[in-house]
Amino acid sequence: MRVTIKDVAKKCGFSITSVSLVLNNKENKIPESSRQIILDTAEEMGYRPNRLAVGLLKKKTKLLGLVIPDNSNMFFSELSKSVEVAARKRGYSLIYGNTSDVYSRDYEYLKLFVDHQVDGIVITKSSHLPEKDDIRNMEFLEKSGVPFVVVDRQPKGFKSNMVTVNNVTGGYLATRYLIEQGHSRIGCFTGPLGLTTSQQRLEGYKNALAESNIDFDESLVVEGNFSSGFESKAMTRFIDEKVTAIFCQNDIMAFGIYREANKFGIKIPADLSVVGYDNINLCDIVYPGLTTIHQPIDQIGEESVRILTNLIDTSEEVPVEVKELEPKLVVRSSVLINRGGK
Repeated sequence: MRVTIKDVAKKCGFSITSVSLVLNNKENKIPESSRQIILDTAEEMGYRPNRLAVGLLKKKTKLLGLVIPDNSNMFFSELSKSVEVAARKRGYSLIYGNTSDVYSRDYEYLKLFVDHQVDGIVITKSSHLPEKDDIRNMEFLEKSGVPFVVVDRQPKGFKSNMVTVNNVTGGYLATRYLIEQGHSRIGCFTGPLGLTTSQQRLEGYKNALAESNIDFDESLVVEGNFSSGFESKAMTRFIDEKVTAIFCQNDIMAFGIYREANKFGIKIPADLSVVGYDNINLCDIVYPGLTTIHQPIDQIGEESVRILTNLIDTSEEVPVEVKELEPKLVVRSSVLINRGGK
C-alpha cells in the first residue's frame, strides 16, 4: 500500500500540515531538527509523492509522452533517447508508447497520455495510418488542449508543429552520389509510399536522375516497409532489371539488401553499390561500412522538445512552427565507381 503524508505524520509525531510543508518543499518556519526528522521518517517508510496529485495542484506533471512506431528500428530507438535527453535537460520525465506499427495503437496511446495528464506529447505516427485516422488523432489532441509536436512523418490534411528533415534533399544527395560514381541504372527501395517521407525521398531520387538526363524507370522502384521482409522481392527485381546500384530509403532495408546479396553471391560494392538513409550506429559496424544519408537525430530530439516546452510554458496562442533540418551524405565503403557507366 502506498505510504501517504498522513502515515508519515503519524509515525514521526508531527502534524499533517507540517509534514506536507516539508515534503513538498514549501516555505515554512519549522526548525531544521524537526525537518530532518520528517525527512528521515519519510525515507525510512519509503514515501514517494503522488505526482498526479501534485500535478493537479500545480497544473503540471512534468511528464511528456512519446509515441513511436517501432522501437526495434534503431532510428526510432536513437530518436527516443535524444528526446529523453532533451526532456531531462528541461526537468521533464518521459513515458513511452511503442505502437509496433499497429496504427490503431496511435490513438490508444494518445488517449492514455491525455488521461494521465502529461504536459505535452511528441508523436511519430505509424506507417500505414489512414488519412481519416491521422486527422482524427490530430483533432483529438487539439481539442484536448495538450500541446504536441509531430516528428519525422507529416500528418495528412492537418497543419501542426513539426520537426522533420529535408527528405527531398536526402533522396537527391544519395542518388546524385551514385550518379557521380558512374551509375545510371539505380534501383530505389522505398518505404511505404503512403507516407510523405517515402514520397519526398523518391522525389529527390527523381530530381537527381532528371538533373543528369537519366530517364526515370518505374520498374526500378520497389516499395518496402522501413523494416525487413521485402528485401527478397526487391533483390529479385533489381537483379532482373540489372541495376548496378540501389538507393535504400532507410538503413534497415539496406542491411536486408546486404543479406540478400550474400545469398545470391553478389559482392558489395564490387558487384552492387548500396546507399542507405538514417546513419544509425550499425552503419559503421557492418562490412562494408554503409554509405548513407545522415539525419541529425540529436538535433531532432532537441528541437522537438524545445518547441513542445515553449508551447507548454506559454498561455498565448503562437504560430505553428515547422522546423526542417538538413541531411548530409556520409561516405563509407559500400559504393564503387562504375567504370562501365551503366
